[in-house]
Amino acid sequence: MTVNITKALRATLQADNLDEKILLESFQHWKKNRDEDGSYLFGKDGAYMMPKIDGKSYRLRHVHLPPLSIPGQLEVWNKQWQRRGRKTSDRVLVYVENGRDDYL
Repeated sequence: MTVNITKALRATLQADNLDEKILLESFQHWKKNRDEDGSYLFGKDGAYMMPKIDGKSYRLRHVHLPPLSIPGQLEVWNKQWQRRGRKTSDRVLVYVENGRDDYL
């Protein structure tokens, strides 16, 4: 499994003094285990029908991330985490997969 990030995301992480390796390793672990409830950082995983990637729908995806800026929403996320419930938020990471367990 290969996981890469875009230059734009790398620059944003660097500007916020965040280590991209932590994001990459966490994402890789989450995808490898395919357990939506097993990760605090990654919540509900969903796919977009459009646009098509290489002529195929559902390759462009998004995963919900912990809400940081909406008051009260982090508490809801934390309760869902404790209950092993479906974690959703208005904050997502958009990614694409190539069908061979490689992600951007």
